[in-house]
Amino acid sequence: MANDRKTALITGAGQNIGKACALALARNGFNIVINGRSKREQCDDVADQVQRMGPDTLVAMGDVGSREGCEAVVKPALERFGRIDVMVHNAALRPSSPFLEMNEDDWHHILNVNMNASFWLEISTEGRLVGDITRQPIGSRGFGYDPVFRPDGEQRTLAEMLPEEKNAVSHRARALRRLMRAVRGAYGG
Repeated sequence: MANDRKTALITGAGQNIGKACALALARNGFNIVINGRSKREQCDDVADQVQRMGPDTLVAMGDVGSREGCEAVVKPALERFGRIDVMVHNAALRPSSPFLEMNEDDWHHILNVNMNASFWLEISTEGRLVGDITRQPIGSRGFGYDPVFRPDGEQRTLAEMLPEEKNAVSHRARALRRLMRAVRGAYGG
């Protein structure tokens, strides 16, 4: 294990929200595992920024659109850090063609990245995910009032946070908790 810091794995961390999450967690002392599907240079740039803050970092490139892809991202993180305390599933795909022109394979890949990856990432940790996975809610009750992941484990709403905190976190916990309750209800656990 590289050190005793907590570790966060962020998918889609090479830019935008994923990058902001990686940098925010690094500022809070987390080691960071940066995942991206294809833009290695962007992921390396985020890794450099994290390392300048002090935490250790690992770039784990891979497509989380399959269980095997998720395992390939999680495995080096566990080998390097021993466990994952926080996982932010930020990777997402948008259709590249109009809905009625999409083929079934494209549709399934979008669903796999946007939904199934949260489940595959969690089970790939083989019980070594210590904290929460967060995922963008499909339906929200209104901006500012969804629970927000906090690196210290506290839950607050966006409305309760300072402006700089709002830019550094992702309000994604509710959808994943609903999904996990449904999966556990259907399959036990």
